[in-house]
Amino acid sequence: MAAPRISAAERRRIAAEEARWRAESDLRTLRQAEEIRRDNARLQRASKVAAEEMRALQAIRAIKRAR
Repeated sequence: MAAPRISAAERRRIAAEEARWRAESDLRTLRQAEEIRRDNARLQRASKVAAEEMRALQAIRAIKRAR
């Protein structure tokens, strides 16, 4: 069964809605990042997790290179 055809106007409307949703999501992300930057304890915990992730990724890279 073929998918129903969507008009060009409908595609533009959907694209505009998606762009709006993406902008709203980006704004939430930026607000959250600012909250984290202002909270030293949160920032330190996030930095610690980031360092752990980097070590894990570097270990995987080392294993991959050893092959």
